[in-house]
Amino acid sequence: MIREWLKDLATRSLESGCETASVSGKRMLVVAPHYDDEVLGCGGTIARHRANGGEVHLLFMTDGSASHRHLMPSAELSQRRRAESELAGRHLSVSADNRIHLSLPDGELENQLPGATASALEAISAIAPELVLVPWRHDSPGDHTATHQVVASALNGLTGDVEVWEYAVWAWHPWPWCPLAFGSRREIPGHWLADVSLSLKLLRSLNVKVPIQEYLPVKRNALAAYASQTQRLVDDERWKVLADVAAGEWVENCFQRYEYFARVT
Repeated sequence: MIREWLKDLATRSLESGCETASVSGKRMLVVAPHYDDEVLGCGGTIARHRANGGEVHLLFMTDGSASHRHLMPSAELSQRRRAESELAGRHLSVSADNRIHLSLPDGELENQLPGATASALEAISAIAPELVLVPWRHDSPGDHTATHQVVASALNGLTGDVEVWEYAVWAWHPWPWCPLAFGSRREIPGHWLADVSLSLKLLRSLNVKVPIQEYLPVKRNALAAYASQTQRLVDDERWKVLADVAAGEWVENCFQRYEYFARVT
């Protein structure tokens, strides 16, 4: 009961405290650590921008080979997830020419920073975006924070001003956004303090919002295109899907009527 009340309070605080921002007329680049992050973090904003005639480019950092490699060969999984991203891109009306795949090893981006930065710089320079959407600097897992670091370093190598907005994905998972996850009762205080600290940091960071309510069906269809993440493709309970996380509450946190960003000034 307390958690739900605090979650509602935090949501109302974001809705009232964040500036409603427009991306109209801007060449937008969305950088995704993994296939599906572009939908979870900012799929509604992409759909809205495209519906208004805006230009959107997608840059995928990793090859998608790690999510279920205990149940499917990595090469097959990577090929499948890339194909899913093509379908999701069509739902979002982002053309194939505007989707770039760096295909770096999934789950290992932290160990690939120099090469990843060089590749990202080349891609970003070719696109010349006016607005870049990148994972929030404190988002997890490691590929998310590494993606933020890579893009920040790449942008330092560009001339001219580029606006940067940071989006959250897994930062919608800590308490009170989702129930507390812990292994034993003795771990509760430590997990709770860590979750509260991260959630407060997120609330202090987010400062702009984009209304996406009318684009939620498009966003849901785009996420459904990632069948490997939304359906159990093999009859094995070890094949986890997004809805398994926090009994579905985490993924629903990504479908609020606004998408929120930390605009870097």
